[in-house]
Amino acid sequence: TGERTFYELSARAGPSTFRFDCPTCTDDSRRTVLHWALGVGYYVHVTDNLAFGLTLGYETDATRFHADDLGLPDGRFPGRKEVEEARNFQNLLIGLGFSTRLRRSDEGLHGW
Repeated sequence: TGERTFYELSARAGPSTFRFDCPTCTDDSRRTVLHWALGVGYYVHVTDNLAFGLTLGYETDATRFHADDLGLPDGRFPGRKEVEEARNFQNLLIGLGFSTRLRRSDEGLHGW
């Protein structure tokens, strides 16, 4: 976007494993599902090889939280009629990042 700034777009996909560990959980509380994520970042170079930036992302896993994950009796949450959450696991990510390049720089005295 300029001599000292750049943006980054990212996408990830792969397996994600969940294992619930609680006194009432069953031995079959492990689940592997599809995970995918999208992200964007905007960075400003402080040197030729180092940049700092703000990042924003969204990620989701193709599974929902069930009462059975906690081994609850009757497969229900206490005091609720629902037996599972309405939506898949989702996260909104807001953060700070840094990016570095491993190459010689004309700025520094040592060439890095």
